[in-house]
Amino acid sequence: MFKCIPIFKGCNRQVEFVDKRHCSLPSVPEEILRYTRTLEELFLDSNHIRDLPKVSYEKMT
Repeated sequence: MFKCIPIFKGCNRQVEFVDKRHCSLPSVPEEILRYTRTLEELFLDSNHIRDLPKVSYEKMT
C-alpha cells in the first residue's frame, strides 16, 4: 500500500524526492512546482494526470 507524502507549505527545505503514487490526483500539484530546482525524483504513478505542466524536469531521474 502506498501513502501520499504531504509537502509542507511554508517550508524552505530543498526537496529531492516526492512520492505521490496512487493519490487519485487529477493534475500535478502546484506545490511540487516550487521544488523543480532541487527535485530529483517525482513519482506520480497510478493517478489521473493527463497533462504535465511546462517546467524543467532535467534534474529528475
